[in-house]
Amino acid sequence: MSTDERYCFIGEWYDSQASMTRTYQVLFYPSDNSIEMFDVKTRRTFLKRTKNEAAKLTDFFIGNTINIFSRSIKIVDFGDAFTARCIGRNQERTLAIIKPDAIRNLGDIVSTIYENGFTIARMRMIKLSQNEIMYFYGEHKAKDFFPRLVEFMISGPIVAIELVGSDAINRWRSIIGPTDSQKAKEQGSHLLRARFGTDGTRNALHGSDSATSAQREISFFFGSKYGTNTACYNDTTCCLIKPHAVAEGKAGQIINAILIAGFQISAIGT
Repeated sequence: MSTDERYCFIGEWYDSQASMTRTYQVLFYPSDNSIEMFDVKTRRTFLKRTKNEAAKLTDFFIGNTINIFSRSIKIVDFGDAFTARCIGRNQERTLAIIKPDAIRNLGDIVSTIYENGFTIARMRMIKLSQNEIMYFYGEHKAKDFFPRLVEFMISGPIVAIELVGSDAINRWRSIIGPTDSQKAKEQGSHLLRARFGTDGTRNALHGSDSATSAQREISFFFGSKYGTNTACYNDTTCCLIKPHAVAEGKAGQIINAILIAGFQISAIGT
């Protein structure tokens, strides 16, 4: 790596005082963890090159929000072809769904995600309606299993997760295993569908099968208003998993500890 190599991103920050979103060119220099920012509209320097020990290159992916000197900057795009080529190939996105039958195993699944080097970009627990499920799985409408699939998916809350990582689509599908949980059990007990699934319908997890599907599915769950909030506001408390624990990959362990202590997680989000 060149000592002065830098990566360029486009970031947005909502200025509450001016009630407007400001757009910046954000440059990150891995050699010394320094950041430089330019206002895209005025073409003026917003932040001179300054070290930020908390910043990491792995934090710079599309959709993530980074705290840069007390400002929450959301990364919305790559800033040049070099960055898109070098960083983009290691930041493929896919959608994972934890289905109703596997919600109780949320902690173990999240731990597996981190153990395999994925970044969780976004996550939300929701309950989908029958019409929403039918729309999401529309490509399977003519298949025999479709009614069973719809009935199962509306039977309880689900957790949708946007995963980011190298070859994310193929790697996640290899981790969860075949659609039929019985076949997954034959291939290996380490597969998530072998561990938590029952059959071809109640198979615990979902994974996008292509880049096109991933884009559509991520947009469905995180770029729309589909799904209803599952939060229960009676006899509840709020638990916040702090950034350093998430960065250390401990979120799954913390979720497990909560469930083992007898609590029910009625909602989760990032």
